[in-house]
Amino acid sequence: MEGGKPFFCDICQKGFDKQYRLDRHFESATHRSLAESLSIVAQQLRVESPAEDTLVPDDDVTVELAISPHHSIETEDRQTDVQLDVDDDDGEDTVEMDEVSVQQLLQLLGNSDHTSCLPFPSLLFALLFFLIHSPHPMGKSNLSFVWFVMRMAGLRVPSFTKVKNFKMPDFVSPTRCLSPQGLPFYYRSISSVISQCLGTPKLASSLIRFPVESTTTYTEIYHGKRWNSEPRFAAPMVSIAGVLHVFVKDCVTFLHPQLGPTRGIIDKIYHRKDLGTEVLVKVDTLLDANQFKFMVPNSCLFYLPDSTLILYEQITVVSSAIVCVQEKPLDVVRWNRVTDSFQRFSPDECASYLATHPLKAKAAGRKVVMLPLILFADDTSGNKSKKWHKFESWYLLLAGLPRHMNAKVENIHFLCSSDSMSALDMANPIADELILLEGSGLEVYDALHNEHVLVIAPILLFIADNPMASLLLNHLGGSAIKYCRICMADRDESPDIISAIRTLQDSLQQMVVISSQRTQQLKDQHRTLYGVREDSNPLLHIPGDAYRCFPLELLHTLLLGPVKYFLIEVMATFSKAQKEEILARMKAFNFSGFHVKVHGNVCYHHKSFVGRDYKAWSQMALFIISPYLTEGQQKVLLALSKVFRIAYCDFFDPAEADTLHQICVGFVHTLYTDAVKVLKTFTIHMKYKGFFNSIPSKLLNADREIYKPGTARMATSYNGKLNLLKVHATIIDGTILELQQLETPYSVITHLGSMDDNVQEYRAVVSNCSELVHSGDYVELHPPFCEFKYGQLLTTIQLKSGRTLCLVQGFLALQLPNGQPLFNDFECPLFTLSRTLFTVDSTRIQKAVSMVHECGNHCKFEKSVVLNTVEREQVADTKLVFLHDWTQLLYCLNVYCVL
Repeated sequence: MEGGKPFFCDICQKGFDKQYRLDRHFESATHRSLAESLSIVAQQLRVESPAEDTLVPDDDVTVELAISPHHSIETEDRQTDVQLDVDDDDGEDTVEMDEVSVQQLLQLLGNSDHTSCLPFPSLLFALLFFLIHSPHPMGKSNLSFVWFVMRMAGLRVPSFTKVKNFKMPDFVSPTRCLSPQGLPFYYRSISSVISQCLGTPKLASSLIRFPVESTTTYTEIYHGKRWNSEPRFAAPMVSIAGVLHVFVKDCVTFLHPQLGPTRGIIDKIYHRKDLGTEVLVKVDTLLDANQFKFMVPNSCLFYLPDSTLILYEQITVVSSAIVCVQEKPLDVVRWNRVTDSFQRFSPDECASYLATHPLKAKAAGRKVVMLPLILFADDTSGNKSKKWHKFESWYLLLAGLPRHMNAKVENIHFLCSSDSMSALDMANPIADELILLEGSGLEVYDALHNEHVLVIAPILLFIADNPMASLLLNHLGGSAIKYCRICMADRDESPDIISAIRTLQDSLQQMVVISSQRTQQLKDQHRTLYGVREDSNPLLHIPGDAYRCFPLELLHTLLLGPVKYFLIEVMATFSKAQKEEILARMKAFNFSGFHVKVHGNVCYHHKSFVGRDYKAWSQMALFIISPYLTEGQQKVLLALSKVFRIAYCDFFDPAEADTLHQICVGFVHTLYTDAVKVLKTFTIHMKYKGFFNSIPSKLLNADREIYKPGTARMATSYNGKLNLLKVHATIIDGTILELQQLETPYSVITHLGSMDDNVQEYRAVVSNCSELVHSGDYVELHPPFCEFKYGQLLTTIQLKSGRTLCLVQGFLALQLPNGQPLFNDFECPLFTLSRTLFTVDSTRIQKAVSMVHECGNHCKFEKSVVLNTVEREQVADTKLVFLHDWTQLLYCLNVYCVL
């Protein structure tokens, strides 16, 4: 029954309060059409009680959310997300199912214990839920027909009301909060986000639960020094075989590689990058007298009691080597290898060393999960016309997710937003929850362990642009005399000197001094002196040092700072003819390997560019405008390009930390010497040695680029003219062809003679990095083919067997007589395009790269006649074009293309 109405139509599932309205409904076209489609001749009037569900008979479907311990989680295969799409224009794609297939499908949909659809009780329940709550919902009449068809098919269909009103487990609706000014806003709690993420099997299995040590390159946030070194983020415990819970500071018995069962104190629990998901434990070995005599044969122990244990050394073992947890020892001494003597702990040191981990009592037998958080604050663009309101918003990310997952929209969790208050005004509930999550923790269900766990969620980073970071730290901003939120730099000082670094403790003391002043004039003077304001700020009272949580943001520090102002400065010096040549060079530039391009006319619209445009420009500027710059300007542009390459790199090698630091120091010095006008706020902090914090700085940027590959289409589906080149060869992996004549490097193979008659050609292929690489693009091969690491993709073919092969023209690296690579003036390695073609399997295409033609004096400008449509008429006009001389086979690898 609908809404308790006594008169009801079984076909349309509509209720009426009067008999005549039901009779009128029977005569309507809607009812008759639906009745004919269902092949129902007679309609009956049914009067039911308000408590009965009339749309679908209540079949007592139970919503059970228990997770099977044998539930398997499919891992994400990023390389197979995008498949080759064959366009078949000969007919429609139809799928015919026989009776057996239909029965199998019905059996699958009718299975009410389909655990792969958690938190839904069955696959059918999940599909119906998505159908009802889809972005383009169906009307109730159409939904009634769907329910009717499924019932006629013999499925045990859940009731419409149960599906519609189904709520996700542990879901908490956003709460209404008030700002300090009394303005309302709605806040989605961090606790509810954590609960939903850990309750989702795919996310729960992908989260990193322990810090990850890396001795090679750092590619993720959890490789960074902060997570690995600060005790706040250390993993508190590890579960052995799902039964034995071992905490840091526990005394355990473990299997020593030399001594066998040995006692020790747990010091650290972590992963190592080269060992994958294996959990490692650092243990302080505690030896008894016999064990110590075995390790140090000539030692003297006559004055030590027999019950004394000797702290000998720290070793690393796998977690499975831990046998059991022991009682803490009463007496421990330290062995000093340097002096070959024993040292006793002081009472305070001994108490601290033998203390129990504070979370062990809070856990009360539950597993403890460390889940560091990243908070992101930003505002949307607004204007004076109020056509678009300026909203300030908070978002949440889980630091333990890999970067390719954290970049997905579904893993960026919205918390709150408002167009009438600042992000700081909405920070009270966020700060209160951060204090609770790090202090007391949160008990939630964990799909990975299939049980409730205690989650400790400290704040790892706040990501915000520099103006927002200044607001959230009570700093006066970049226009103040103390313009830097990181140090105490003054505008009267030299712009290349780093002053004393700000700390939370110093800033709180400065705010107390400002508040103690009796007059407004004195308060203003002290605000100017310190560069801070004394307003109430809940973020300054969360655990840890809030100033260390805000990394240097590169969008404004680099792209909208020196890059922007240097471009404005040099463009003002170019003549109209030079600008025309610059545009012609950009038109002829090959954007292979670029994920972003310059949008608009760089010569005339550069002042209105956004960060995305400056990213693209920074990767190509050296090869476009260098011929028109002075020697000093070329030095500045080269320094900018080098720092951009570091700032937006995908990985960080700790072995190169000193080299990268020197590059940043040289960059600041070059700007100070040759372009002091573009040395803007915060730029000097790029010479601070802790700038990178041993993680890729690209991960800390407030701007995010999400690259989505397209679909590889067949060559015949493209319109336009192609340069044809026929090559007859046997299509096998590793075939080498000598190219006799090649008109341009963009020539495409349109016919391949082969033993396989069903060869299909594609104009693109999906690389190992899930990028779409088009014919004519330059690619990196992994592993290299013979001496060729790089090449140009000419075409892609798919055999009848389904195997995909790529035809590549290789690049040969130029080397000095001593075997070292040869570089050009921009420090890019040089290559020559060979006359060798070879076929490789598509799995060898690692990614697209940027190769730039070394023009020298060979490539020239030329006036070309083009036809422009002006008021429906074709008008001839002349346009300057830049023509490459393709007989010149010298190229350089653009090492500044990192996006």
